Amino acid sequence: MNKKLITILVSTIVLLLFAGCQTSGLKLDVFQGKGSSTIVADNILSMPKDASRVVLAISAKILNSDKENKNVTFQSDFPVKLPNAKFFNLNNGILLAYNKEARDLRAELFFSDTLGRTCAYSVDASYIVNDDKIIVKKYRVTEKFMPAENSVCFIFPAKEYKKLTKDTLPKSFYALYNYAAKRAVTPKQALKYKGEMDWVVMVFVIDRMSKSADMKLELSDKQGIKDKGYKNFSKYIIYNGWRVGTVMGKFHLLETGSVKPLYAKAFYNYGSIISREKMLGLYKLR
Repeated sequence: MNKKLITILVSTIVLLLFAGCQTSGLKLDVFQGKGSSTIVADNILSMPKDASRVVLAISAKILNSDKENKNVTFQSDFPVKLPNAKFFNLNNGILLAYNKEARDLRAELFFSDTLGRTCAYSVDASYIVNDDKIIVKKYRVTEKFMPAENSVCFIFPAKEYKKLTKDTLPKSFYALYNYAAKRAVTPKQALKYKGEMDWVVMVFVIDRMSKSADMKLELSDKQGIKDKGYKNFSKYIIYNGWRVGTVMGKFHLLETGSVKPLYAKAFYNYGSIISREKMLGLYKLR
């Protein structure tokens, strides 16, 4: 693991200890068993051997792996672009349909990366078996989206963030995550800041979202989902389906007493097909 990823992971651990910041946890099995009324096999090991070999070979294609499987070959390639594929691993696979005689299958594959980010794909494939060798005649891979469940919050002084421009903004999710993690304050550090000052709250949605889905980031003195807080200057960045929300405000960080409470609230909307909103994350700022 390179130094950059070590920095990211260590910074993430520090932030998750931040008093009052709440997330739903990085549940890597969020997709398992969902999205279909019938399941032939709920994991790779319980699939028929020929099906598991095809599924694993296709997952290697998605991950752009250079490991050659001589026993499974493809008559043609289906282009799949998983950004930062080298950081991802196959988390699970479920078999939804399987025809041993016709040699075709339908499956769903779930991936997670070194940050806990998740994404999924639906796979249809037809193949032939010749002794111990498998030839995949054709296959199709389509993106699969499930409701977002996980997020990570970083809070840091806004002075450096204000210097960012369209040209200097980090160009990838990893780069922005690392930028925020290195600047995020710990509870001990927060106590050193006295009085009001400008802060930036940055919320990273860990699960990949469809284009029709949406997120909102707001500041509010109430915890409830129905309360719509201050969001006029919230900004959003999309990295290949992974969303980041940012909002700046001037306030006392973690100060208690007679001061009103303050929360950052991240909302997730399922999108155009199902217009339904839920709270994705609630983060206590003071």
